Amino acid sequence: MNRFIHNKERIYLALLLIFSIPFYLVFLLSGVGLLVIFFLIALPLCAHFISMGYIRSNGVKLTPQQFPDIFQEVLDLSTKMEVKSVPDVYIIQSDGLLNAFATRFFGKNMIVLYSEMTDVYKHNGQEELRFILAHELAHLKRNHILKNLLILPGNWVPFLGQAYSRACEYTCDAMAAHYNGNLQAAKETLTLLAIGRGFYKDVNIHDYLLQSSRERNVFVWLSEKLSTHPTLPKRIHHLDNQFGSVSPEINFKTTTLFKFGIVGMCLAFLLVSAGAIFGLVKFIETVEASEEFSIENEGTTSLMTAASEGDIARVEELIESREDINATDENGNTAIVYATGYFIEEEFSETQAEIVQTLLDNGASLNSHSEEDIPILFMIYQNELEMVQTLIEYGANIQVEDSYGDIPLIAAVYANNAEIVQILLQAGADPKQTNQYGETALDIAEAEKAEEIISLLE
Repeated sequence: MNRFIHNKERIYLALLLIFSIPFYLVFLLSGVGLLVIFFLIALPLCAHFISMGYIRSNGVKLTPQQFPDIFQEVLDLSTKMEVKSVPDVYIIQSDGLLNAFATRFFGKNMIVLYSEMTDVYKHNGQEELRFILAHELAHLKRNHILKNLLILPGNWVPFLGQAYSRACEYTCDAMAAHYNGNLQAAKETLTLLAIGRGFYKDVNIHDYLLQSSRERNVFVWLSEKLSTHPTLPKRIHHLDNQFGSVSPEINFKTTTLFKFGIVGMCLAFLLVSAGAIFGLVKFIETVEASEEFSIENEGTTSLMTAASEGDIARVEELIESREDINATDENGNTAIVYATGYFIEEEFSETQAEIVQTLLDNGASLNSHSEEDIPILFMIYQNELEMVQTLIEYGANIQVEDSYGDIPLIAAVYANNAEIVQILLQAGADPKQTNQYGETALDIAEAEKAEEIISLLE
């Protein structure tokens, strides 16, 4: 039967195996891979078995007593085509659909005939149904169902799985036409699938193919490339080619110019997509940069920026050039605020501590800041004991309140740092000071059950 096998079927199968086998090996050798394979294969198989279970429990099975004439056709064709195991054939109601398909159910071959297709048999369509049966038996003879399971991962490659499926359809059409021995019936059957039982006998097949062959644009081309079946006119034309009755004026081959056009469109699409992605990435980077350094639009000085970036050399250079060390941005923050924590995403570092010390040594004020950005609170929440001591020594207000009314002592309780609590108490912090919720440092310590801090406060 080699001459009936489409020349691209084996090529596409080999490519699909090249993609699929390494995938199976990698995932079988890893624990998570077994789970992935389960979801990719076992779950769809389970859904398939449920569907087949419905058909087997509701459909009518062909037997010597049930539609014996069609059953005999199946036996005769199975013998003629040397199908090793005669499949179970079921007829099921189809809501007007004209179709049939071959499948497997727990190792047993099956063919499902939709009732509309079977009805053709009762209206002088014996040859047409015989072609359909031979086509589905050809799928079983070629083991297409089992092969489709083996190459499942390869179907993720765009267009490749569909191309293999279309090649298989061409193969089965040719085998069915050969074993049925009626080319005209084969062509009429495919026409039947296009237009229905009431009209297919009246279709001028030559004009039908000619009309379809002239439909050439990218969307017509793409509709087929995304389909698992070739267009019906192309299937008829393939049979004409296979059995030597081709009309020279009908040509479905894609022209070189059209192929170049498709390639050009694909390249243009890729370039536009790449440009769009590149532009989006740059836009996101710009937005992030503007969010991170939106301080540039808030009256920020070069000294503030250098302090927030941890650039000690630049800070020293700007101080030497007599840049105003206590200049404020629109929020009222000075360079010392930027150095202690404002706009700093990483943990406080030795370099930042050095910058803070440099600013303080050169007269930086600790009492110019917003309610949200208070240097001593930054240091307390980062548990920077030495920096808290330094800030107190340089005159930081230990009773300063943030927008919640929390003073440094309350912040130290929240930070659960008994050492800083003791430093603040020794510096004169008022343990009776309340925040906007009326809570003292002791109230918060008791709520947090911080025994050591409670002892200090009491």
